[in-house]
Amino acid sequence: MFFLLDVWGKQPAQEISNPERYPVRGVAFSPDGSFLVTSALDQVVFWNAKTLKESERLPGPYPTDLAFSPDGSKLAATGYSGVTIWDVAASNKNPIVVEKWPEPSDDALANPFRGNPLAFTPDNQVLVYAACKQVDLPLCGESEIRRWNLALGNWSEPIKGPNNFIQHLDVSGDGSMVVGTYCKQYTGSACGVSRISLWDLATGEELHSFEQPGFVNGAIFAADSKTLIIVKEKELVFMDISWVR
Repeated sequence: MFFLLDVWGKQPAQEISNPERYPVRGVAFSPDGSFLVTSALDQVVFWNAKTLKESERLPGPYPTDLAFSPDGSKLAATGYSGVTIWDVAASNKNPIVVEKWPEPSDDALANPFRGNPLAFTPDNQVLVYAACKQVDLPLCGESEIRRWNLALGNWSEPIKGPNNFIQHLDVSGDGSMVVGTYCKQYTGSACGVSRISLWDLATGEELHSFEQPGFVNGAIFAADSKTLIIVKEKELVFMDISWVR
């Protein structure tokens, strides 16, 4: 099961039943707020945001991460067995299989560090996602950031990433940068030190990186692309990055 929370505190949390064997790994709201989508093992599930009733299921790549394009016309899912994009504006939601990988093992499905975070560029033209080039469970031996051009139907040269799974990714509002977070140093099974890296989305150059103690849940750009908001377990850290470029 999972819960839908009213961030303004005007409505109580609403429990949504999820009958799947595996936990929900990905959740995304459509930009207009009319429905939300969750992962369900090898499917994505559409829910009516008002009634909280399931409305549709589509086969997916054992999804771990979901994202809508800013205009709401496309839904992308990355997961253990590939990358898929759906045209949600079409009546039959035609799937586009960007990448297909081997079916995952039970060990891979149980790996809590595994993920393929993704985001669309503000112009809706490019899907940016993290992928593990060399898997060395439970970690990633070599990761990279891939860019799929929806209009041209091809990839740009991948951006070299860290030697671990990138656990969160976001694209700046002006479309010029991408940020990725990952664990640099583990203390037992927990993350002792996290690293946040900024790359130039056009050239792939790493612009800057810095560290935070403990586990970082994610990092997102503010609307002006000059501030980075780092999400930690018990706090939000606001960082001025206007000097980076």
